[in-house]
Amino acid sequence: MLSQEPLHKKDQLVTGSQALSLILRNVKGHDEF
Repeated sequence: MLSQEPLHKKDQLVTGSQALSLILRNVKGHDEF
């Protein structure tokens, strides 16, 4: 259980960063800053 927790948090961080990059890409694509 304890060994699975950090892995789960790591996965959340990776997916979160990927989502952020996708959102930033979409924003840059729609509105040119």
